[in-house]
Amino acid sequence: MTSLEGEDEARKYRQKASVSTAFLDGAVRFRFGAEKSFELGFTNQIFYGSQSDFGPVEGANDKNYFYGVSATFQPPVYRNWRIEFQFLTDYTIKTRQVSFISLGLQYGFPLISI
Repeated sequence: MTSLEGEDEARKYRQKASVSTAFLDGAVRFRFGAEKSFELGFTNQIFYGSQSDFGPVEGANDKNYFYGVSATFQPPVYRNWRIEFQFLTDYTIKTRQVSFISLGLQYGFPLISI
């Protein structure tokens, strides 16, 4: 939900934002389960680039910081694959809030064999 400039705080509007940006992702997760297949923890993403303001907001930056939680599952049979769920919220601009949920599939290339 985004509060538009000059509007009453009680009135909220939904907006779609088109973004052209890159991001850095960092996470701290705790592994658990019989084969350590599950991970749960906190994540931090920094979106940066020429178009990373997520909508018409005055004073927008070229960097936006998102914090949230993440949960992952790594199947014991396919150790290079990981399924990840994230819920993130923007903490950059106080006059609005951007939140998003993502579901992803990752593949890792092992550098060394364990």
